[in-house]
Amino acid sequence: MAEKYLFCPHCDSLLVGTETCPACAWRANAPAEIGEVIWKTSLAVPLISPCVIALQKDRLALPTNSQKIICLSGGDGKLAWDKAAFAAGNRALGITAQDGLLFCSADDSRALSENSKAVMALAADTGDVVWQISIPAHSLSLPAAHEGVVYVAANTGLLWALDARTGQTVWAETCLIPTPSPNAPLYVPAKPD
Repeated sequence: MAEKYLFCPHCDSLLVGTETCPACAWRANAPAEIGEVIWKTSLAVPLISPCVIALQKDRLALPTNSQKIICLSGGDGKLAWDKAAFAAGNRALGITAQDGLLFCSADDSRALSENSKAVMALAADTGDVVWQISIPAHSLSLPAAHEGVVYVAANTGLLWALDARTGQTVWAETCLIPTPSPNAPLYVPAKPD
């Protein structure tokens, strides 16, 4: 049976395999006055369920169950680009966007994962890799981006702050956060001076 993909019009969430948005409880079979379908598309590859998507520059970036990231045109749902972002056995569980860039961290789906994970920035319009770095960890959180800085938590207890344009480390600090769950949001408190 084909996976069902819906877009919640209230909180900009992609719903995979469900008709109820877990963030705001919107239901797909709600009354017609909520809105109309703008476009529908069929995807050649399955998406990660549940997944975190990004909307940037009229592009809808979606992580797949393989190492690919696909990007659809927000206006008509047609495929804008399709790129293999990570090495075999790795995939992006979600994507964060800011200033024309898409940020994602690798999730290793192999039973014996490597002790190093990739974080990368892609150009939203082309999918080209802008930068990619490796962080020593078995698991990483989804990236969070704010004012030119990308934040990623590692299961080692380090919170990494990366320059959004270059990927260079701004700082890495030990913090008291739990081991990141691959699909959980990352909440970043203000960095103490």
